[in-house]
Amino acid sequence: MTVSFSLDTEIIVLWVIRVCAVIILVALIGYVRFLVIRVIQFFRWRDVDLLSRKEVRKRWSHIEWLLREAKNAEAVVESDKLLDDILKAKAMPGATFAERLSYAQRKYPFMKRMWWAHKLRNQLVHEFGFNLDKRRAKGAVSAYRRALEEFGAL
Repeated sequence: MTVSFSLDTEIIVLWVIRVCAVIILVALIGYVRFLVIRVIQFFRWRDVDLLSRKEVRKRWSHIEWLLREAKNAEAVVESDKLLDDILKAKAMPGATFAERLSYAQRKYPFMKRMWWAHKLRNQLVHEFGFNLDKRRAKGAVSAYRRALEEFGAL
């Protein structure tokens, strides 16, 4: 007994067209997603009128210089101030940085990661004799950098 398979050319062509359509659709979705992200990033920064990007970059360069010069505590405090200024510029309500941060984390979930860095800053400012090692300072400054990048400020 012989088994024969007959493939209908029309069916093959339809499957090839479907596969190509799926590939094109996936590429288009990826491109649209890329464009939407770029537009969101553009408008995230547009509402910040109190600080210019140039000023933010200048202040951030100073913070990086502080880290290189082993002025760890000052770098963390300055990073905290910069993020606070951005939150103020974005009209986050609150009388203190902690209140603005609390409000911001509801609107921007990535801000929840900032609490430990802010608490480290508070220890530096309020606890006499607090010793900050380079590793923790770099970690905190890195967290502030990620937050500023999320806002589109850097």
